[in-house]
Amino acid sequence: MVGWRAEPVGRSLAARGARAKELTGGDTGVPRLGNLVRVGKVGVGPDVAEARRRGGGNLQGLVLCWGVHRARNRSVRYGRACPLLTSSQRKRDDGRIRPSVSRGDEAAREPAYQRFLTKYFLTVVIICGLSVCGSLFQAGTLQCFLVSWAVVATFGRWAVPKMGGLKQSFQGDGPDHATKEGTPTAGGIFFVPIGLAVGLAHAWPTAEGQKALLLGVVLCTLCCGIIGAADDYLIVTKETNRGLSPRVKLLFQAITGFAFCFLAYLSNYGQIREAIPVLKEFRVLYLLSSSILIAGESNAVNLTDGVDGLASGLFAIAAIGLAATLSSPPHLSPSLALLCAAMSGACCGFLEHNGNPAKVFMGDTGSLALGAFLASVAVGTGCILPFLLLTMVFNLEMLSVILQVGYFKWTKAKCGVGRRFFKMAPFHHHLERCSWSERSIVLAFYAFAVSLLAGNLVLSV
Repeated sequence: MVGWRAEPVGRSLAARGARAKELTGGDTGVPRLGNLVRVGKVGVGPDVAEARRRGGGNLQGLVLCWGVHRARNRSVRYGRACPLLTSSQRKRDDGRIRPSVSRGDEAAREPAYQRFLTKYFLTVVIICGLSVCGSLFQAGTLQCFLVSWAVVATFGRWAVPKMGGLKQSFQGDGPDHATKEGTPTAGGIFFVPIGLAVGLAHAWPTAEGQKALLLGVVLCTLCCGIIGAADDYLIVTKETNRGLSPRVKLLFQAITGFAFCFLAYLSNYGQIREAIPVLKEFRVLYLLSSSILIAGESNAVNLTDGVDGLASGLFAIAAIGLAATLSSPPHLSPSLALLCAAMSGACCGFLEHNGNPAKVFMGDTGSLALGAFLASVAVGTGCILPFLLLTMVFNLEMLSVILQVGYFKWTKAKCGVGRRFFKMAPFHHHLERCSWSERSIVLAFYAFAVSLLAGNLVLSV
């Protein structure tokens, strides 16, 4: 390995030529570095002005910035990338272009235990929990979970390759997320309807007196999914990471949430009043606060969906926790318990395709629908406290964004220069900036969510 130190551009060409020969041992067969420097017969190329512009006007120390290794076959291999090189120049190896490695090839080469951790470990944990603690859940919960998981995992193997045209764009969306450019998005378009359909098929026979509420939860979930689908459509067609404006999304989410709350109030008033004793005196406040809760939780899940497999796994844990809460008084609702189990299984099945490295993202189509589902179940049955406990990770992620924005605006108004509380928000991006790997972040968040689930099970006994 030959270390090349940065050379001031003010040195004479003769001096720089001698220095290059000294570093290479007289071998001058090193390829050209961009259009700025030709090493060997060293000379300044014709694009010095352009290079100066790209280097911020100062070329000092910008000339030679990496090491060169000559293998026995005399091929040249590059080390750290120079900002002046194009991607094709970085891939060039003795005139040959090395094929770039796709995320699918990367997944095929990773150890089997790592694929198990990111794609199947959570499913195994939930299945074991349902088997051991079956008495805490509604009859048929495990069957509903398994059917939904199997259908989504199997159907996804056909659906995901068909979604190649729905490519996600990344523009400053996180550390090194440009490597995910071109991955299909809007995966919620197939796994959310499957989860709802399987849940309805199992829950409808047990929905005595709650069929209107059950249909209301399904419709609220689908409406928020449609809002997310419109956002994903604009992102794909515009080839940017900006779809619907936040105000438009929030407006439609609030309208959807208010309509559902009104339906829940009419169809399940008795159970909600038993769970929330102050409902009789604050009916209007309940309607307004519940619609805000649905819109807020929908966006909280959306903000959490920034790392492969994170939002889908956390939702699966929260949904199975709600299934346990709804399997016993005072929040007893067998039909919604089965629906929660089906949606949990659907997300675990989606993890086979969304686990790191992801073959498809759920997009706003999935994240907005999942958040609305959790909140509508809680609002419709009155189990607000268990809901807040189980969705604490989503809520903390949303609070990290609120804190980041608020702190930046406050410091800018007070000091004239905005400062950030975290390196990047939401909090999982902060951990990425702190050199955490995506897999480590996901497993740490899963562990915290499982501890919250265990606490909820203890409270449900």
